[in-house]
Amino acid sequence: MASSEDAGNEDDTEQKTTEPEEPKKNAKKPGIATTAKKQPPPEKPEAVWLRTKVILSFWAVVVFLGLPMWWQTTSIYRARLPIQQMLEWSEGTACQPVLPLEIWVVSPDLVCEDARHVVQTAQEVLDAMNTFPVQPIRVRLAKSRPIKDRKGQPFAEDADCFLEDYDPQSTHPALHLHLVPDEDATELQLSFDPHSARADLIYGEVSTHALGSCAASTIYNIFAEEQAGLAYKLAAQDNNNTAATYLESVPEDIRSAITARENRALKYASTYHLTFSLFTPGGSPSSWAIESALETHIQPWTSAFSIISNFSINSQIQPYSAYSPSIQPFQDRETNASLLRREDLSAFINAAEWPLSPSIGSHGPTINFVLYVPSPSEIPLTIESSDGGTSWLIPQWGGCLRTSTSPRSTRPSKHSPPSSSPSSAYPARRNPK
Repeated sequence: MASSEDAGNEDDTEQKTTEPEEPKKNAKKPGIATTAKKQPPPEKPEAVWLRTKVILSFWAVVVFLGLPMWWQTTSIYRARLPIQQMLEWSEGTACQPVLPLEIWVVSPDLVCEDARHVVQTAQEVLDAMNTFPVQPIRVRLAKSRPIKDRKGQPFAEDADCFLEDYDPQSTHPALHLHLVPDEDATELQLSFDPHSARADLIYGEVSTHALGSCAASTIYNIFAEEQAGLAYKLAAQDNNNTAATYLESVPEDIRSAITARENRALKYASTYHLTFSLFTPGGSPSSWAIESALETHIQPWTSAFSIISNFSINSQIQPYSAYSPSIQPFQDRETNASLLRREDLSAFINAAEWPLSPSIGSHGPTINFVLYVPSPSEIPLTIESSDGGTSWLIPQWGGCLRTSTSPRSTRPSKHSPPSSSPSSAYPARRNPK
């Protein structure tokens, strides 16, 4: 038994001792190669520090340069709005407009001391009467040459007494008020020059204080309606409390007149086109003296307003142009005249056939002045219940005038005297209801 166990142990031992020899045998076999892993050499501290600096530099550029640039280029700019100032401007309390009226007083027959006293008194009275601070009235003393007294003797000139040399052609002041003495005058009288901003205040034996007070009342009454009109515009557009308060103190008749005038008036424009048109249902008249009429009646108006707007004028004659076919005049048996109903006036203009829209009208509003010459069978042609009225106004468009005479007399005579006032060339126009 012992010998068999020993034999078994010897076999196991041989197996154990022979197993480790197999790799060596395999290692000697051709075609099988083995490689050993090589480790990189250790980095130097300088290389590690260089790599760290490169990484830190990259992120520093991204954080301190890239992000701010991205933020500035992609963000939406939002300005801080001055809300309070905007509200003040919208309410009309941020800036109070002041449009003063300058009045030049010319008194060649008063000595410097008396003239100064008159102007000073007038200014004090105006300051007490005027309750509209937007348009204060300032009275100044202008110099008129030669300076003589009532006996014709020249006064000693005082350079510090007067504003400046008086120029009758000056358009700077709103009014030239001339104080004209008259020994026969029992009361103060006022006269206007229709072609210039001049008024003459004729006075008799009166003190300088009374003369100054009367001059102030005269000036205030002249510009009362103008101040009310300015207050109306400011109260309607800028929500001006001062203007609204002043407007409440204006008499009702003046306010009604201003409201009606503003509704009919054209809005302001830098250029206006005036078109004068003659329409007739027949072939006559074929000409009219429009050039002389414009020079006499229209040129003074356009010259007066040329400092604020430009005006262009054209005219035309359109024969065989009847009024709108929807208009049917009826015959008045008592007067044997053709009458137009008032409700038909708004449709009288034949807009479909009458050329009343020139191409230049696109650069500014056109004001139309229409003269209609009816046919002989319709003469005289008037408006019903208007006491023979032949003209009317179309708000913000123009006006129409119908002659009640024969077409042969539409051309004025060469010997007929021109009108002294531009407004006398146009009769009172009626506003169609």
